[in-house]
Amino acid sequence: MEPVSIAPWDGKSIEDEPVWFQGLLYRMGNEEAIRFLPFVYGTCVCPDCGKRAAYWDWLAKFIGYGWCGG
Repeated sequence: MEPVSIAPWDGKSIEDEPVWFQGLLYRMGNEEAIRFLPFVYGTCVCPDCGKRAAYWDWLAKFIGYGWCGG
């Protein structure tokens, strides 16, 4: 897994999900979840084919169809 860098939230915009979600977690004082957020929005490499994609894409494929959709 490769984490993504998440910029600070301006407290208004909801255009960039990782940014506002991290801002919300800061306001809630949820330091535990904040530590993992860069990985949740980061990327992973398929152990079968070597393709890199967003973690959420791989999670959906793994749960529904296996790593590469097979």
